[in-house]
Amino acid sequence: MHEPMPQKTVYTGMACAACMKVSDSLLQCSACKRAKYCSRDCQKSSWSRHKPDCKILREYKKLSDEMNSEHQQCGLKEKYLMMEDMIEVTGREVDVGSAARNFVTYSKLCSICFKTDYEFDGADQNDASVCWNKCPTCLYGWCCSEDHWNQYKMQHTPEICASYVRSSDLNRFHYNHAKDIGETLVYTPELIRSEPMATFPASWEEYFQVRSPDLQTYASNGTL
Repeated sequence: MHEPMPQKTVYTGMACAACMKVSDSLLQCSACKRAKYCSRDCQKSSWSRHKPDCKILREYKKLSDEMNSEHQQCGLKEKYLMMEDMIEVTGREVDVGSAARNFVTYSKLCSICFKTDYEFDGADQNDASVCWNKCPTCLYGWCCSEDHWNQYKMQHTPEICASYVRSSDLNRFHYNHAKDIGETLVYTPELIRSEPMATFPASWEEYFQVRSPDLQTYASNGTL
């Protein structure tokens, strides 16, 4: 059975990279400091899968330090482009798997200054001003300090929070389905119905009209 990709909370260090258990007290990989685990047993069971990613992430950190010293004022878009380039260059001798790439692109990112978790590694981790904050409900809306969190938290509206919760729930559903059933879902509706359907749709066209009208419009226009 194909091993499903970890849930996104793994890449922000909020969930065990082996069993996906969410916890505030996880053990981190001492080498790459990216993958975290709820126990030594989970870490050992995941090592063969994590080993190639661990090597790439260690090399990426070295390049990241150089980038941060040269491009401290670059914008968010430019930063992501450089991150993508570096992860490919770092893995030039091996295949860069999705996990290694996701540990970079889905890492913590401050909602105010756009600094990533990688920019606070090393000496900065001992700086009392570096204290990651997040929304306790959705586990997103990251900020690198209490001051930045106070600036951002009013922007983190209930609607935004709810969208993150839905995204996490959907991500968890995809993961559990792939792990338990052994197949990857092509499509799942983003919104949950508040009540059961009176009658089940007689065709896929009718189903999409009910569950995802926008998707059905794209399909009928030939733009999907």
